[in-house]
Amino acid sequence: MLKSFILPIAFITLFNLNVSSQEQVFFIGKVTDSLNIGLEGANILLLNKEGKFPPSFGISGVDGRFRVPIRSNNTYELKISFIGYQSIEKNLQVKDKDLAMDFVMYESPNILEEVVIKYKPALQIKKDTLLYQVDSFASGKERKLAELLKKLPGIDVTKDGEVIVNNKKVTKVLVEGKTFFDGRTKMAVENIPADAINEVQIIDGFNETSFLKEFIDSEDMAMNLVLKEDKKKFVFGDIEAGLGVEEKYRFHPSLFKYGPKFISNLIADYNNTPERSFTIRDYISFEGELTPEKFREILKSPVARFISQSDFNKNDHFFAGLNNQWNPDEKNELRLFAIGLKDDYESNMFSSRIYLANQNPERRVNSANSSSRLNLLKLNYKFTPQENFKLSFLAEYSGAKNTSKETNITMSDVESDYTSSNNLRDENLEISLDVAKKFTENNSAVANLAYYWYDSNKIQQWDSNINFYPNSLNLMTANRYLLQSPEVSKRNEFKYDIKDYYKPSRTNLLTSKIKGEINNIKINTGLGQLLDSDSLFEISNFNNFFSSTYANILLGLGYKQIFGDFNLNFDLDYQYLYWIDKFDDRRQSVVNQNLLPEFSLEWQRSDNFNISFSYSKERYAPFSFQRFPGLRLQDFNIIYGGQANLQQSISETFVLKASNYRPYGLSIYTSLSYSKYRNQIINSFNFSGISGSITPINVQDDGDRYNINLRLTYGRPYWKMSVNNIWSENSFPTFYNSILATNKAKTLISDFNMKTLFEDYPNIAIGLQNNFSINESLNFSNKTNLLDAEIQFNYDIKDWKIEGSYKQTLYNNLTESNKFDYNNIGASIFYNKEDSPWEFGVNGFNLGNSKRIISNSTSSQLFQESTTLLFPRTIMLNIFYKF
Repeated sequence: MLKSFILPIAFITLFNLNVSSQEQVFFIGKVTDSLNIGLEGANILLLNKEGKFPPSFGISGVDGRFRVPIRSNNTYELKISFIGYQSIEKNLQVKDKDLAMDFVMYESPNILEEVVIKYKPALQIKKDTLLYQVDSFASGKERKLAELLKKLPGIDVTKDGEVIVNNKKVTKVLVEGKTFFDGRTKMAVENIPADAINEVQIIDGFNETSFLKEFIDSEDMAMNLVLKEDKKKFVFGDIEAGLGVEEKYRFHPSLFKYGPKFISNLIADYNNTPERSFTIRDYISFEGELTPEKFREILKSPVARFISQSDFNKNDHFFAGLNNQWNPDEKNELRLFAIGLKDDYESNMFSSRIYLANQNPERRVNSANSSSRLNLLKLNYKFTPQENFKLSFLAEYSGAKNTSKETNITMSDVESDYTSSNNLRDENLEISLDVAKKFTENNSAVANLAYYWYDSNKIQQWDSNINFYPNSLNLMTANRYLLQSPEVSKRNEFKYDIKDYYKPSRTNLLTSKIKGEINNIKINTGLGQLLDSDSLFEISNFNNFFSSTYANILLGLGYKQIFGDFNLNFDLDYQYLYWIDKFDDRRQSVVNQNLLPEFSLEWQRSDNFNISFSYSKERYAPFSFQRFPGLRLQDFNIIYGGQANLQQSISETFVLKASNYRPYGLSIYTSLSYSKYRNQIINSFNFSGISGSITPINVQDDGDRYNINLRLTYGRPYWKMSVNNIWSENSFPTFYNSILATNKAKTLISDFNMKTLFEDYPNIAIGLQNNFSINESLNFSNKTNLLDAEIQFNYDIKDWKIEGSYKQTLYNNLTESNKFDYNNIGASIFYNKEDSPWEFGVNGFNLGNSKRIISNSTSSQLFQESTTLLFPRTIMLNIFYKF
């Protein structure tokens, strides 16, 4: 199977590379100033006189040397530009061999005249900004923004809609300087029409408040899209409609209106295909800036569990997003952003489990019908009365309703079947106020005040005709055993963050801050048995009330020093942390005081080359649900009970990074990180058979995590290639039936990706990913290798656009000698007559009609190997209308 897949890849790859290399030669040389000093960063652009080929582009290196691929036996118009110097323009006749020339650039006699630029280079690189002139790279046949970005040197777009530039993720998308919806890249790359874009601007170290940029080192990277002039005057976008076999359908409108005072975007998607417009990644990004604790809290939330479900074989999906922005004048801005989501889906899974506490096996068959409803609303007002002052008010609401009903068969010592249901209602409200003020050229301050309200109601039920629940529940004898567990959680939280920045000189910065949060949480839990007489038998120790008041206050000082090419940062925070927990008639209070240092040193030899080292120390308080000592039925076979006397855990992290970036040529990114965890909170498992209890405890044994990442990218005008290797190793202690064990997880992920960017030939994209993992625990070990090999093909020929993909997955559980392979074949063909707003086409998903997929996962509780039914073959007839 693998040979049959690799041979066609090799043949097509060699064919395409041969086509491109037959006529390729190089334009080489050196750019210097009048003193014969090499100019690094000069833009070299060669435009084919006959317009047969896209422009060839290069940038001079450290010594001013350049090497640009061109086509032999052609005439080019050469343009060399460098800020502050007179441009060079020259016609070149290229023969059948490399062309070598050197150039001397002279300073512009009047720098002010440089402001009026008649010609813009295809790519300009400034210290923190990349400027792409889209027409120099696009063919005009790109449909969405994602297709356009993939053709820009140095930019990659992942399957999840993330935009990667210089190995960094773009964190915010703007159109005409205004935030696009909530700033997420996925919604932008999948919906904005490519033909609307005139220029793409990548801004590193982005800060929405411009005067703060000289005070704050931001890790954000923004992408600003400049529209073509004709798109700024009218409504533009497209509408897609599709019908398929077995009553499949899709309706997907994307409408955009940009004006000087009013902006409106509407995106919707209604389908019953495998595609989803809103996923767990989108939900997390909607939450905004996250602390590690908040991130873990979101992932553990019931809402995230529903949204993250991707293994479904039936799906009804509705998504709608609205983004309106008003700018009545330069001082005021009002934004309204709303999302509505409705998902109804069905999933079927068979799993084989091993409980690590006692090596007890279990086989489980699960069929689930689930429904999710989610509404998100943001109202944002910004007031900028003067250049040195900015105020922002934000009100955000989210509401979720999720239900599921599952039918389960569990087989261990005995075979049992049961049904379970979950009903969840979640509501969140956030109100925040941000103020930024620049007092003098050397002094600025910012303040953030925020209030959060959270309300959650959850009801879980388990229903079986036999009593296979843990013996400690002491259930009443009945014809059917029906258990019901309600849980109500409420939280009120206030946060504040005030910082002052003072620059005694151009190369020094002092930062002082006070930051904190105060919250109150109340949790009501219960567990009861519904008897045949419709009466409720409450189970002792499971009906509890818990309240907690938590405060975390930080006082900090920071110092930044720039000397030459080096950037030094040092921060020291004093932390005052306390919590008061009340459970029944018991009261537990804890107070901690800590010093938390943070240090970083960066060497920026040039705009392209960077080395940095950082160190940080953090202390984490146990989550409230871990400190809640009441018992809860987590699943039909698992009881969870918290501990009131849990203490803080400590982590220290060391990170070393290096990068050397080039839009064309070889770029290198590497990082090495090490984290040590002390006094960490782990779970203690006590199991008999497949039933047991879980209790969080502090342990003195240290945990470690290592990560090594090496990424290489190589780009030319007609193709891109990347190789990425990530090695991670994690060890942490766990108690199994009172025995202390060390769990180890080792993973090596290797990626190879290559794609061509021809204009007149078919293009291919090849992707290989190998994931090798080793998991070891008490009397347990597993080795698994997962290989994904994929080839994608696209060809634009006249008015036709043809695309195809073939993905082969090879799963190999080396320990159990369990092998499995499956494929996913996709294809599409579309017709769009030039200058016509209509486009027609057919596309298909899972054309080989693969039935199932096998995967495995390991946690501190169990090892699970799962077989999941796949979404069946789907073929759709589509119509697009673009306006």
